[in-house]
Amino acid sequence: SRRHLLQQQQQQQPQWQPLLTSHLTTPNSGFAVTNVSDYQFVIVGGWDGTRVLNSVQVYNCRTNDWTDYPPMSVPRLRCAAVCNQHGQLVVMGGFDGTNRLES
Repeated sequence: SRRHLLQQQQQQQPQWQPLLTSHLTTPNSGFAVTNVSDYQFVIVGGWDGTRVLNSVQVYNCRTNDWTDYPPMSVPRLRCAAVCNQHGQLVVMGGFDGTNRLES
């Protein structure tokens, strides 16, 4: 199954390799992802095959674990995310299941 397929590419190696992680706590597609530290990245929103998600999941590369964070107030599919130098996560745009979001 291709479910839970994440890939990584390290600077020393030109090939993409599977990122062997524990499973996402909420399997999905169409999410946004950004790094939040040197060893963590966050996945926000997405689609679980039935509904648009408001989930926020952080992956810790040091511990190989996923952690659920408080959900977003609005579910989002195909949104964008960025973390600024102050550690603030900003999620914008996307689709909430009914409407295209312009914020």
